[in-house]
Amino acid sequence: MSLTFLAENAWSIREAIGSEHVAHGDLRYSRGRFAIMTAAGEQTYGPSWQAAITAHLHTR
Repeated sequence: MSLTFLAENAWSIREAIGSEHVAHGDLRYSRGRFAIMTAAGEQTYGPSWQAAITAHLHTR
């Protein structure tokens, strides 16, 4: 997994297995909470980006 800065309070998430790209989404921070947006929709998490990504990966 890699995070790339997009803009203030926004990062791109790229998930890969080896060299194969498997998923892509955006991590955004607003109003004290992180949200992850993917093609499947948006999921809002709490104030920790690490916890948001960990919870997101557990659902995949």
